[in-house]
Amino acid sequence: MRLTAAALALAFLAAPAAGDEIHCRGNDDYFVVVAPQPELDAERVLVGRRAGPDAPFACTFAKSEAILIVDGRDRMTFEALSGHHLVLREPAGSNHAVLVYDLRSRRKVFDRAVEDSFLSNEGVHYFEEIGDASPAACEHDPDVASMAGAVLAEERTFRFESNRIEPGHVRRCFGRQ
Repeated sequence: MRLTAAALALAFLAAPAAGDEIHCRGNDDYFVVVAPQPELDAERVLVGRRAGPDAPFACTFAKSEAILIVDGRDRMTFEALSGHHLVLREPAGSNHAVLVYDLRSRRKVFDRAVEDSFLSNEGVHYFEEIGDASPAACEHDPDVASMAGAVLAEERTFRFESNRIEPGHVRRCFGRQ
């Protein structure tokens, strides 16, 4: 996984270690309350609107303050709060689902199964499967191309600013177990 300086800027909003108690994060406009649900290998997430940048908020699951609640049955974990975007992901694996909610519109704006994702202040950077891997497409890693179920993926970026996906220029092969 690649890390950039921009991605490190999100570090203070990163998810807490598994097994911890309720955690809260916030920015000038929103707050997030996260409670691990180990029995589901997931987290329960509540998002609320802050009254102002310096306004305190309760670190509880008070549904009256919620604008969005994600139940642990969805098997997602909190990844980040970036501006007015909430990022969630499946807890394990290089091939995993990533969800992005636009909190202003209160709707899901990105929901994809991706390979090898990472975050920056600009958005979610990831690889998306575009077909089966072949020796020609994976000449840099013939061992991966020969694996049963290997896939070819292309770099993409979901941009927070526009809520749109932009293609990249890099292709990689991923093995599946």
